[in-house]
Amino acid sequence: MALNPYGQNVPVGPGGMGGAIGLTDPAANGPSQSETDASNQQTSAYLKTLTQHINSGAKPSVGDLQFLDQLGLQYQNGKVAAKSWMSVNWPVVAGVAAVLGVGAFAGLAGAASSAAAAGNPAAATLASAASGAGAATDVGAGAAAGTAAADASATAAAGSGLAGAADVAAAAPGMTGEFVGPIAANVPSVAASAAPVLGGYGSVVAGGIGLFGSLFGANMQSNANTNAANIAAGANKYGVDATSAATAAALAFSKSQAENAFQNTEVANQNSYGQYVQKQGLLSNVGELLGLGPRTPAPYIPGVDPNLTPSGTTSTSTPASTSTNSTTSIAPNPGNPTDQNAIMSALNSNYQSLGTKATGSGTGATDASYYAQKIAQTGGLTASNIAYWFGPTGRIATDLKGGSAPAVGSVASYLAPSHPFVAPVAATNIAPAPTVGNVASYFG
Repeated sequence: MALNPYGQNVPVGPGGMGGAIGLTDPAANGPSQSETDASNQQTSAYLKTLTQHINSGAKPSVGDLQFLDQLGLQYQNGKVAAKSWMSVNWPVVAGVAAVLGVGAFAGLAGAASSAAAAGNPAAATLASAASGAGAATDVGAGAAAGTAAADASATAAAGSGLAGAADVAAAAPGMTGEFVGPIAANVPSVAASAAPVLGGYGSVVAGGIGLFGSLFGANMQSNANTNAANIAAGANKYGVDATSAATAAALAFSKSQAENAFQNTEVANQNSYGQYVQKQGLLSNVGELLGLGPRTPAPYIPGVDPNLTPSGTTSTSTPASTSTNSTTSIAPNPGNPTDQNAIMSALNSNYQSLGTKATGSGTGATDASYYAQKIAQTGGLTASNIAYWFGPTGRIATDLKGGSAPAVGSVASYLAPSHPFVAPVAATNIAPAPTVGNVASYFG
C-alpha cells in the first residue's frame, strides 16, 4: 500500500504507479483478485468524487491532474475528458460513468465506441449503456454496488481517524510560515485517504502531523521575529550614525566660519594699525625737523584667537603688509616689535642685502644704533614699519644713496598719506593729548 500523488492510499502492483491506480494482472505475480477489486473500488470512488467536484465548478489540483492522467483522462474546458480511447482505463472509468452518466465526462461516449470497436469489453458495455441498450442495467447495477461498498468502507474507517486530523486542519490556518498553509490545506484529504487503511491509527498519524505543523510554525515565527528585530536595530543604528555625522559636519562648518571671521577681523585691525604707525612715523620725522620730540606709537594689542580649526592661527600672526616693498625677507615681530636685539638683527640683515654693513655711531646712513632708535620710536618691527625702513626702496636704502630729509617747505607734501587712514580697533593709549600752544597739537 502507498500514497499516490493526490493523497489516496491504494495498493501498488508490479506495474508501478499504474498498479497503484488499478487493474493489474493477477496472473503476473500481482495482488489477488480480491485485492485488485478493492483497489479498483477505491480508485473508482475517488474518480467519482473528483468528477463531481470538477463538474461543480472547482479546479483540480496538481495531484488530481496526475490522477486523471494515470487513468487516461484529462481536465478540459471545466470537465473531465478522455485523452485517447486507447489510454483510458475502461474498467474503472466505465464503472464511474455508469453511475454518474456518460454526460459527466467530455467526449467519453465517442471514445467508448472506438474502444468497443477495438474489442474492449468494458468500453463496449459503456457504449451500450450510452446508446440505451439493456446491458447497461447490469453494468450500472454492478458499478453502483461497488461504489456503495467503497463509500461505506471509507466512512466506517474514517470515524476513528479523522477527528484528530480535523483538529489539525482547523488549527493549521492560524500558523505562521511560508510552508504551513499548503500542509494544513492537505491535512483533510490526506487523513480521509489514510482512514480506510489506518483505521484506529488515523488519529495517531493526524496528531503527529499536527505536532510537526505546530513546531514548524513556531520555528518560522521565531525566525521572522528575530529577522525583524535585526532589521529594526540596523535601521535605528544607521539613522543615529547619519544624524551624528550631519551634526559633526554642521559643527565643523560653524567653527570654520567663526575662525574665518576672527582671522579676517584681525587682518583688518592689523592693517589699520599699520596705517596708524606709518602716519605716526611721518609725523615724528616732521616733528624732529621742527625741533619737537619723537612720537611713539602705542603698541598693537591683538585679539585672542579661539583656534576653532586646526588651520586657525594665533592672534600673533603676521599683520598684513601695507607696502608694495616685498623684496625684504625681514619678518614682523608682533610679540615685541620694539625689541632692540630683533631690530639690530633686522638692520644687519638689511645692510647685508644692500651690499654693505652696519657701522658705529655717527657714521651716517650705516649708523645702526641711530636707525634702531628711530625704528623703535615709530613702532618697531611691524609690517608697515618694515616696509618703510627696510628693503631696496626703504628709507635706509634711500639714505645710503645720498637722499636727505625733506625741506621744511615741503612738509605738507611729506605728510600726505599714501592711503586712507582707518582707526585701529584694538589700539589704545595712542599718545598723550598735546598742550595748547604746543606746535605738536597741529599734528595730533
